[in-house]
Amino acid sequence: MKVEQDVSVSAKRRTIAGITLVALFGALTAAGTFISIPLPFSPVPIVLQNLFALLAGLILMLVISLFPIVYANIFLERGRRNMNDDNSP
Repeated sequence: MKVEQDVSVSAKRRTIAGITLVALFGALTAAGTFISIPLPFSPVPIVLQNLFALLAGLILMLVISLFPIVYANIFLERGRRNMNDDNSP
């Protein structure tokens, strides 16, 4: 009985840690879009969104690493739509 409780607590901790990491990388990926490094030889700047997406893939498992990227893209798309709706006549 004691062993079953320990396994249950361990599984819950891993689940909470996984959810926390997914939320953290989702927030970092969304925030990384606003931080850019302009390149003098290219019109396309380097944004930290790419770095955070790669870190999410390295640190999280393959399946879990897709969630923060999808979350950030949904969040940014909603923001873009809201900005376009506010500016329309």
